[in-house]
Amino acid sequence: PAVCANALLGTELVPSSNLLVLGDGTFSYKQGMLVPNAPAWRISDSVLRNMRPGLDAVGALVRPEGLSAFARAVRSSLLLFSTGTTFSNPIERLSYTLSSLEALLLRHSAEAAEFNVAERMGLLLSQESTEREAIARNVREAYRLRARQDISPLFPRETSSVATFLRRAHRVIGTALGNVDRFGTVSEFASTVENLKNRRPSAP
Repeated sequence: PAVCANALLGTELVPSSNLLVLGDGTFSYKQGMLVPNAPAWRISDSVLRNMRPGLDAVGALVRPEGLSAFARAVRSSLLLFSTGTTFSNPIERLSYTLSSLEALLLRHSAEAAEFNVAERMGLLLSQESTEREAIARNVREAYRLRARQDISPLFPRETSSVATFLRRAHRVIGTALGNVDRFGTVSEFASTVENLKNRRPSAP
């Protein structure tokens, strides 16, 4: 998984190394990034044009004044998710990402988070019941990993599961952002998602 060095409305953190070598009347200095897969910041005009609709949608959320309750929830979700991408520790990423999804998919704090996030993510991302169940298992594992108390490294299978979960979470947040003007509250969004259960086939 790549590390993003920028958090929306947050701070930039690019882990770097600085090496100064002193000799007899000479010295050398070298600076480098400690995260080799951090993306470069140069993008082409064509890529920027493709990004423009999403950038405009995010830009409309920068100032919270005048936003609907749902738009504020999308804004909070984006801030949480983007903050999570600045961490190299996958458990910290999971924690922020799960919080970002809960901001979008839970009507209120009394709802069962794990069950409802799993079900609503599945409804948003797939038309097939088998795939929805796979998504639900992936969400349940994400909650299990977040609750881990030890700091031992993840197994390769767990690392793959985390990467899959983060990709799916990104799609859910993107869907909410694309529909930010359609809904006034998170409850309306959640109800519309649940209604997909009646309109989509339950089996492949």
